[in-house]
Amino acid sequence: MKTLTVILALVTTVLAGCFGGDHDTTGESVNAPAPTAAPPPAPLAPTDVIHNGYRNGKKHGFWIEGVSARYGGMVMESNYVDGKEQGPAVARSPDGTVTELNFVDGKAQGRAVMRWPDGWVQEFNNVDGKLHGLSVARWPDGRVQESNYVDGVLQGLRVTRWPDGRVRELNFVDGKAQGRAVMRFPDGRVGEVNLVDDKLHGLGVYRYPDGRVKHVTFRNGVEVHEEWVR
Repeated sequence: MKTLTVILALVTTVLAGCFGGDHDTTGESVNAPAPTAAPPPAPLAPTDVIHNGYRNGKKHGFWIEGVSARYGGMVMESNYVDGKEQGPAVARSPDGTVTELNFVDGKAQGRAVMRWPDGWVQEFNNVDGKLHGLSVARWPDGRVQESNYVDGVLQGLRVTRWPDGRVRELNFVDGKAQGRAVMRFPDGRVGEVNLVDDKLHGLGVYRYPDGRVKHVTFRNGVEVHEEWVR
């Protein structure tokens, strides 16, 4: 997850930075929670069971299960019916992150929410235990990011909007940023670059409100040429 956050921060930096140093260029910290929420945790093997119940040899009723520290220390609160998780569940991580899920016949289904202690919130949808459909992330600084998942994989347009009016658009194919990416600034500046497998590659075009245009060429994530064309 952090790798993707670094890539997105780099794209924002490049799109903004080629205009000069008079603007907030990063937009997000590389250490911020990644804007993609992981699917619900897998079955909690090695666990320390805090509270449990059985019926006919199967888990039944309310359970609290704590994963041992070397597996992350997460605590899961859920309800079982004849061995399968059913209904609302809550996963709590040692860092204070809380994930609210809903289960149907042992699989996460429907709306889920992850809340970080710093105020970062991710809302997403599960279908048969996988992220599917719209995901919305909200940062404490007012940023909002909308993404789309198909069978647990990031696909299609991702749009990030900042409170100051900046807008970034990226396209994803099978979990990787591909093709055209655009950064728009409230003062009229627009940066367009191309991505191949999460790397800047090809021609980047930077347009200014006064009519100036700058071309920057990238190869495998590295800037190799820059020129003013207007």
